Amino acid sequence: MARHKDGIPLSVEPSEHDSKLIWVTRNLRSAVASGRLKVGDRLPSHRDLASQWRVSRGVITAAYEQLQMEGVLRTRTGNGTFVADGEALARAPVPPIDFINLERSPIDSRTPFLAREADVSLFPIKVWQRHISSALNQTPGKLLLDKSLMGIPSLRAEIASYLAFARGIRCAPEDIMVTTGARHSLDLIARALRHTTEEVWVEDPGYTQAHSIFKRSALRIVSVRVDEEGLVVADGCQAGPKARLVFVTPAHQAPTGVALSLERRKALLTWAEEQDAYIVEDDYDGSFAFDTTRAPSLKANDPGDRVIHVGSFNKILFPALRLGYVVMPTRIRSEMQSVKAVSGWSTSALEQIALTSFIREGQLSRHIRKAERIYAHRCKLALQSIEAAFGRTPQASGTHGGFHFCLWLPDKETALSLQNALAGIRLQPVRRWESAGEQRDGVVIGFASLGDKAIKEAGSVLGSVLRNLST
Repeated sequence: MARHKDGIPLSVEPSEHDSKLIWVTRNLRSAVASGRLKVGDRLPSHRDLASQWRVSRGVITAAYEQLQMEGVLRTRTGNGTFVADGEALARAPVPPIDFINLERSPIDSRTPFLAREADVSLFPIKVWQRHISSALNQTPGKLLLDKSLMGIPSLRAEIASYLAFARGIRCAPEDIMVTTGARHSLDLIARALRHTTEEVWVEDPGYTQAHSIFKRSALRIVSVRVDEEGLVVADGCQAGPKARLVFVTPAHQAPTGVALSLERRKALLTWAEEQDAYIVEDDYDGSFAFDTTRAPSLKANDPGDRVIHVGSFNKILFPALRLGYVVMPTRIRSEMQSVKAVSGWSTSALEQIALTSFIREGQLSRHIRKAERIYAHRCKLALQSIEAAFGRTPQASGTHGGFHFCLWLPDKETALSLQNALAGIRLQPVRRWESAGEQRDGVVIGFASLGDKAIKEAGSVLGSVLRNLST
């Protein structure tokens, strides 16, 4: 007959860095591992243990559910919670929700909710194979002796046509430089402009790799706050009055997902014109918009030719492609060419030729339309799954497009508690992208490369945890 435990003595003292949920779960694990709780023991009710340990019932509920997922506890409907298997701790506990260190942990596109990149299963690989085969049949000189520093002319012409149709950008092929992707583009830009400015505005929270790239070119980072309308231009003017460069993600801010408002766009373009400055527009997931009206790119409304537009086919198609592009203002074209000539070509003629015919045949537009519909569905499904289990509509931003949205949390305690909540889900907190540490607490929900089943299950788990923590 199972023993009933009216109380469980505390053995682990709380740390100032621990949330209540982490502290409670650690104590329960310790009790099982040490043998103070044995297989078959019945645990106190949620209410009784919450009263004994002076925490909320929601925290106890979340801790019990965490240990059930690990196989340490089990629940009998109407009969309580019991120790299932003390050996589970020593065997292989499933990793809990993990707040990832962005500098050290790779993005796993199949783990909820890290899925912040294109779903490669949607890419028409057989069509691509046909275009690669066709490229291989080109005259040998094109493939083996290509010396197109800026990228092969035919690809640049197709990119210009695509941008005019899809992003409202009017540019000539000679305005375009082919690169290996966004980071390569940013590195070239930083080195080309490092003699014109000592400072660069960067969104806060914002893209961490941009910080590293600009710093390596000896530029001082000026962190500029982001609110519900995007980059706060007035803050930038005050914090970095000498800057002549700014980096923004206006279509779908990374990581908050907010879109740069019309007023802020006008203010930023005016600032650039008055300061003789340049704006780097990273359009990393701007091709995927779920609203009926698609906002044009910042470059599309750039009368002064001050915006440097950066795009990446690695994000649109598949990561291993390693092809991106920069739309350069006329004034800096020569310097950009010089920098690339020194750094090396870095882009394969084979893939460039294949991508040229892929775009010309209409396959790029066809793929984007298909992926956009699927990503819109997955975004909606993730929100619905979280809401259904949470019992209320969560606060979210960035649901109008892209690969992710931001789920805002009520307080720091809730954000910390999620770190040890349930197995199988990994979350990235907004604070990992911060410099000043003033942003509201939130987590990034990546959905683009997850199937419906994974989204429903993970959304339900996350919503249930949020519900328990809020009671």
